[in-house]
Amino acid sequence: MKKLVLLVMFIMLNASNIQNLQNRCENGDGKSCLNLGFLYYKEQKVLKTKEYWAKSCELNVGAACFNLGLLYNNGKGVKQDYFKSRKYYEKGCELNDGGACFNLGIVYDNGKGVKQDYLKAKKYYEKGCELNVGKACYNLGVFYADIKGVKQDYLKARKYWEKGCELNYGSACFNLGLLYDNGDGVKQDYFKARKYYEKGCKLNNGTACYNLGVLYYKGDAVRQNYSKAKQLFRKACDLGFQKGCKGYAILKKQGY
Repeated sequence: MKKLVLLVMFIMLNASNIQNLQNRCENGDGKSCLNLGFLYYKEQKVLKTKEYWAKSCELNVGAACFNLGLLYNNGKGVKQDYFKSRKYYEKGCELNDGGACFNLGIVYDNGKGVKQDYLKAKKYYEKGCELNVGKACYNLGVFYADIKGVKQDYLKARKYWEKGCELNYGSACFNLGLLYDNGDGVKQDYFKARKYYEKGCKLNNGTACYNLGVLYYKGDAVRQNYSKAKQLFRKACDLGFQKGCKGYAILKKQGY
């Protein structure tokens, strides 16, 4: 399930700095308004947060529009309002905030407060990916692999997952590994599969750790190593992937 993630900044401020930010915000410095909003968010003063982020958004700071969209989407201290949320995401995306574009893609992908529309979702994911949001690149790859509003195209799926993986989004690395592991639209290549599983596992993708463990268990593209497989299954388990727990238990029982 896709999730929306709130961007949080921690700001160390004293009274003098707060007054300075307020003065700059009142004089039209949108980033100062944004930072004041973060300060009040940290203090759980949501109405003040909303006030400063709204002013920042009016001053064309995309991150503020994005965060306002999240407030209304989640109903965090304000009445939940998907229409307002979408409007703020739209402005944030127009201002080249990649997170806002990604979340707009989620809105249309899931049909949350709007009619489900894969073509619009794809458009916003594309812009998010162009703005280097790894999750957006990953979701585009899923569209082309799973035939969501587009013709199946593993070449495009691979291209988007490669960018997502370069941007350190673990699920994209895992899916690349799976392409090469299974030979879906590419020549089967266990060495490449291992490379992408390794990166995905380093980025704490539990499924990537598990599949890397399977390669060590079977001896595909690596020397067979049950102890290494057990170690990887354990990490997958710790990351919440239940097959990893089962694999770890079996190898432990066998004395590895």
